[in-house]
Amino acid sequence: MITFFLPAYNEEIALERILKKIAATMKEVDEPYGVVLLDDGSSDQTLSVAEKLVHHYPLHILKHPKN
Repeated sequence: MITFFLPAYNEEIALERILKKIAATMKEVDEPYGVVLLDDGSSDQTLSVAEKLVHHYPLHILKHPKN
């Protein structure tokens, strides 16, 4: 299994796009994977977007309350 670690700060726009790219690549290579997202106190909607994406990707969220 391959684990990706994604630090994120105000990435609400890019987050779903990068997860789609990771998923597509991992499907091509036929490898199981997981993604650990560390929200570093984002002031935008990064965390709420990530919480919705948990239902579509193997995503685990960690969060810092403050950057």
